[in-house]
Amino acid sequence: EIEQHAFLYCSELSSIIIRSNIVNLNYATIDSCYKLSLVIYLGNSASVYSRIINNCPNLNEVHVLPNYESDSFCYELTVKRCI
Repeated sequence: EIEQHAFLYCSELSSIIIRSNIVNLNYATIDSCYKLSLVIYLGNSASVYSRIINNCPNLNEVHVLPNYESDSFCYELTVKRCI
């Protein structure tokens, strides 16, 4: 589990990888990380997550594996399928 605001105001954070064994992320786990521009999610479904990424203006999409089950991440970010 990753707690709410675990990554809050991480001013130098530019990328993050969320491994597939992370099964519980809370609201606003990643919040106000203004340089964040790359998130890679290695799981196949994020349907249980709700707005884990908040106020990260440089992040427009989340990179996912080809078998990811949705066209969005956190109900608002588009996904880009990568190998």
